[in-house]
Amino acid sequence: MVGSDVFSTEIKKTEVLMENFRRAIGLRIKEIKEVYEGEVTELTPEETENPLGGYAKAVSHVVIGLKTVKGNKQLKLDPMIYESLQKEKVQIGDVIYIKASTGAVKRDQTVLPLNSI
Repeated sequence: MVGSDVFSTEIKKTEVLMENFRRAIGLRIKEIKEVYEGEVTELTPEETENPLGGYAKAVSHVVIGLKTVKGNKQLKLDPMIYESLQKEKVQIGDVIYIKASTGAVKRDQTVLPLNSI
């Protein structure tokens, strides 16, 4: 805040002070998100008998193997995430991003083998 702003004839002194107080009180919120990101090495839907009967099978959960910089991780996820994976057309070799809190899936890119370049 500069003195010339306060003593300007265009704006009232109280108005300038109130505006600067509002800026100073500004609230900053930090949010910590749990995400899984990596190259898909395994994508296996585990099926069980349909609870409603009939001949169709239902997906009980999906097993995803992710290769990251820190190492490999195998996740056992909800069938709703499997539907999201199908919507994004995720295949083995794709780099994906999964938000743990919402189950949102985003496909970033496909990793090409070195001999195909």
